[in-house]
Amino acid sequence: PLLTEKGQAKLQRYRPKKLHGAQLMAVFDIPENERIKRQRFRAVLREFKFEQVQKSVWVSEYDCQQYLQLELKQSNLSDYVIVYEVSRLFP
Repeated sequence: PLLTEKGQAKLQRYRPKKLHGAQLMAVFDIPENERIKRQRFRAVLREFKFEQVQKSVWVSEYDCQQYLQLELKQSNLSDYVIVYEVSRLFP
């Protein structure tokens, strides 16, 4: 079997673009009974080039809003995660 062009486009490696003058911040409080989802979500954040600031606060200088929103919807974590676009006030 061969992949169609559409299928190959979906399999393209994730190459995010940098945000200009801003960062994405994901803040979450996923309950203990959803531990597996929480661990998976942290792995997804790493894949999306997020860095941990605190235990449940992660930031990224890359624009992955679309992918992150899809991941939250598919994993039913939207009630536990808030994503902000922020800019740093002080260096």
